[in-house]
Amino acid sequence: MLRRHRLSACLFIIELCMGKIHKILIIGPYPPPLGGVSVECQTLTQGLFKISDGVVIDQFDTNKAGLRLFASIPRIIRKIFNADALFVYGSRKRVCQFALIIVPLCKLLKKRTVVKVAGGNLWEYLQSRSRVYNALLNITLFKADTVLLETKYLVSKFSEKSPRIHWFPMTRKGFQNPSSREYPAAATFNTGFTPSVVNELRVVFLGHVNEPKGIPVLVEAADKLQGVHIDVYGEFEAKEGKLLSRDYFQGRNVQSRGAVDAANISSVLMDYDVLVLPTRYIGEGYPAVIIEAKRSG
Repeated sequence: MLRRHRLSACLFIIELCMGKIHKILIIGPYPPPLGGVSVECQTLTQGLFKISDGVVIDQFDTNKAGLRLFASIPRIIRKIFNADALFVYGSRKRVCQFALIIVPLCKLLKKRTVVKVAGGNLWEYLQSRSRVYNALLNITLFKADTVLLETKYLVSKFSEKSPRIHWFPMTRKGFQNPSSREYPAAATFNTGFTPSVVNELRVVFLGHVNEPKGIPVLVEAADKLQGVHIDVYGEFEAKEGKLLSRDYFQGRNVQSRGAVDAANISSVLMDYDVLVLPTRYIGEGYPAVIIEAKRSG
């Protein structure tokens, strides 16, 4: 069990249900928009398509459902009836809401359930909820066959609730197994830019471009620096009631370079010397861009 956190959660499902799975239903967010949670969900699904010959994989995209998500519950339930195992993935609030309905149903139907909660603030989130809500999660979410949490801190906090809780950090690297099956890639963003600045320290930020990720802190600090070239890659996202735009970077020492496709993240990072991530996002867990930066040297 100690080494299993190194495996993809998708492979974890197959190990749990070896010989019993014919169809897997994955419920989670897929790009667009690009982000840590949606890109990981896509990566895990791509991995399943490559290693699970003979297993049918069905998907439900919670991003695509959007505001109509809970109106889609009857359709999700029909998909559950046709599946042998489920993988539920998403943010702490979304996964908790799904668990209240999905886990009891899967127990009733004797279907395997693996749940992964993205981010690092599940404990604080549940501390702010009512005792009744927490009691319901104790008999639903924490009764899933496997619960994967993103940080060791969360595992230590929740381990007494269930022996089925395991540490599983953010996954980025895809599977290398050959396969004849293809999986549609996310939309490709062409930034049209190749860093060519020399004799300067090349610094990059890559992530959602908003205030909680520390963009104002980065811009303010950069205005005081010389001999440093700073580029920001990512989609603009409204947080805390504010939406930054390209105009925010006009006349500053930081350049906005637009979004980059998940498949090209490593090649973009290789053009820089330093990754900067001045995040103060309360839900930060195991930032995948740090993994990518280490892989890119």
